[in-house]
Amino acid sequence: MTTGYSTLTDLEVRREINVIKRTARKITKSPATAKAFLIKAGIVTPKGKLAPQYR
Repeated sequence: MTTGYSTLTDLEVRREINVIKRTARKITKSPATAKAFLIKAGIVTPKGKLAPQYR
C-alpha cells in the first residue's frame, strides 16, 4: 500500500524553504508589491479592503 505522497529529503526541504523565503522577500519589498500580491491572491480588494470571504 502506498500513501499517495513522497517524502522529501532534507536537501529538498531546505531548497523549498529558500524558495519560499526569496519569494516572501520579493513580495514584501515595498507596500505596493505587498498590496499587489494580496489583490492577486484575492485577499484584499483593489481599494485595500478585505475581500468578502475574509470579513
